[in-house]
Amino acid sequence: MEKLYIGNITIKEAQPWHLERLRNGAEIPDNDFKPPEPQRLTLNEAVEIRGCHALEAYMYVQMKISLLFMFVTCLACTVVQSLQGSPGELRNTQSVAMLELRRVNRPSSSQNTDHNVKIVLDQQKSLPTLHHWVLTIVRKNNTQSVYEVHAEDAYQKEMEFEADLTDGTYVYIAGKDSQDITLINSFTELNKFFLSSRVARVGTEYDESVSSLRVWPGDITEDVTVGQHWCQRKGFPCYYLSTTLPRDVPRCVNNYNDVKQCDDFITDFQKFSGSPKLNITSDGLLTVEASVDSNSVRMEAVVFDPQDPTKIFSPENYECQLEVKQGVVNCQQKLKDTGNQQKFRVLLVSLNQEGYVLRSAMESFGDDPGRSSASTGVIVGSVVGGVFGAALLAGAAVFFIKKKKGSSNMNKPFRQKDISSERYDIVSVRDHSSKPMDA
Repeated sequence: MEKLYIGNITIKEAQPWHLERLRNGAEIPDNDFKPPEPQRLTLNEAVEIRGCHALEAYMYVQMKISLLFMFVTCLACTVVQSLQGSPGELRNTQSVAMLELRRVNRPSSSQNTDHNVKIVLDQQKSLPTLHHWVLTIVRKNNTQSVYEVHAEDAYQKEMEFEADLTDGTYVYIAGKDSQDITLINSFTELNKFFLSSRVARVGTEYDESVSSLRVWPGDITEDVTVGQHWCQRKGFPCYYLSTTLPRDVPRCVNNYNDVKQCDDFITDFQKFSGSPKLNITSDGLLTVEASVDSNSVRMEAVVFDPQDPTKIFSPENYECQLEVKQGVVNCQQKLKDTGNQQKFRVLLVSLNQEGYVLRSAMESFGDDPGRSSASTGVIVGSVVGGVFGAALLAGAAVFFIKKKKGSSNMNKPFRQKDISSERYDIVSVRDHSSKPMDA
């Protein structure tokens, strides 16, 4: 007994002598089949066998595979056509190269992560009927987000949308007329690394003369250039403290379509609600208490010498081990090489899960020698002046007593009381002023 099949599809079950009869065109009654052990039959043999429908079964399997392929192809074509328009519309569409795609700050937003998308096209021809631009961003979950802006003129090359590139994979832009017919289009695939960097203004608002910046290079292949400085990928952020910094810090990469993709987005400075409380012990342990946002998951502290900001006492990753309870964060950081340092500047930075800076503050800790010296000078000057004034009053009182003995019994108690009060005021000023100097 033999079993005829192709792959895993059973064709017929037959006795060995049936094969020759089948090749000669004989038919096999249904009652001749029994369930024996299977035996392979080649495709050529199956094609020769009449009445077994082997070829039909084989072609049926192949047709199922072909239909699936055709379905996937049609689905892909439908998606492309939905973005580009009808076939008649495509014949009149001008396809141009996309030169630049940039993520930029959104001036109207108060959120640290909101941004705009700026696109630059290699557009040379006039489009007199151009009415508006449509930007479509395809995301990782295969959803699409569509944004629209009005066209400025017939030669417009740069467009800016209030769009979100987060999780984007492809970008398609189309210029259309008032009838929504596509006149010009362009397309690019997004480089998956160019949105991984993070740059934020910290400590204070940006100032052209002196400001501070936090830079996280992310996964981009090139170093981040900050003026004359470079931030390399080393697994921890770069801080630029109290120095002259550029207004713009672009991070650019070239993707597969040779489109220059740049992340120009910089998180603006946001201060903590309330002043953080700091303490640095004699053995170099920094403790911080501050109010933070509910989505804050990390705190960094940069402790440095205010006279030399390049002298850093914090560890290399700047992490401040934190514990958050009801919106209040307590964090600790072990400083290094503090020596006899008495005066510190401390930059505190809170971050969310995506690595964006939420809030920051620049605080001072320790004595201020300049202010203490000035205060001491003022205090010492006041004490000397008070003593000199008391001596003058005492001399005047003695002279007045000798001059008018008759009236001395009335004036002497008054003068003595005045001198005693002056001395008491001098001592109280000295003792009161000494307290902040010793703190």
